[in-house]
Amino acid sequence: MNTMALRSRISVNRFSSARIAAVAAFALGAVPVAGLGSTAAATPTVGATAAGAPHCTEGESWKGGGWGQYADVWACMKTDGKTLNITAHAACYYALGTYERCSATGNWTLRKNGEAVVSGGEAPYPGPGTYELDMYIVAEGRSAGSSSPNLRVSGRHVRTVTFDAPFTNGPHLLGANGPSDSAKSTLTVMNKGDQTAKAVVVTLSSPQNAGGAAKLSDDRRCKLNHWGNTECALGDVAPNSSVSLPVSDDACRMSSEDGSRYWSYKAENFPELHAPLCG
Repeated sequence: MNTMALRSRISVNRFSSARIAAVAAFALGAVPVAGLGSTAAATPTVGATAAGAPHCTEGESWKGGGWGQYADVWACMKTDGKTLNITAHAACYYALGTYERCSATGNWTLRKNGEAVVSGGEAPYPGPGTYELDMYIVAEGRSAGSSSPNLRVSGRHVRTVTFDAPFTNGPHLLGANGPSDSAKSTLTVMNKGDQTAKAVVVTLSSPQNAGGAAKLSDDRRCKLNHWGNTECALGDVAPNSSVSLPVSDDACRMSSEDGSRYWSYKAENFPELHAPLCG
């Protein structure tokens, strides 16, 4: 993997027809992608529309390892007022034209006042407000018939984004890790909606054997399910209320060592969402 240098590309003549077509192919004629080629931060407003159309960050250009290689990268966001989806996008170029195939993947985190709020591919919508989006993007460009990438760039794409979409009517669950001390950590499920979340259930993923799963929480509301995961029935959660679950620090330690451990939360009237355990 190459370490990419960031460079500013502002001149108007770089907005070629190929680039416009690449953006239009994603947008299907409806999505604003502001200022591709500029490294200046933008503050797009992301709101739920009738069609749920995505809105995109201001892009930036990353230089590749070969002569004339670079990729324009940006992120697009969409919310229905309940969940939030953020995806990475790119257009890939070399000195004489555009790569026939260009792909982008990314891991992202939203922060508010320096604290992580949500992360992932599809995550709970955190509500109206201004956040910092920090996304690690990998973009690859390939010529026709090439099995390996001719261009590969990666780096952090950081932008300030503002959401104005209200929460969808009904319950709206938002999970959080912490706080923690030397004895335990705490998982919290908050209901930010205007209706009661019915029969909230938290599930903690197990390690390779069911015996280790019992260590994730000794709360009386928890039991091992038939998959060997720890399942905790936390009851109803009223609007603007929360419910917490203690988790041993051993669970957090095993989670960081295993790397694939997660917890999920759901209600009878709210879909299941996942988050890293103690991450």
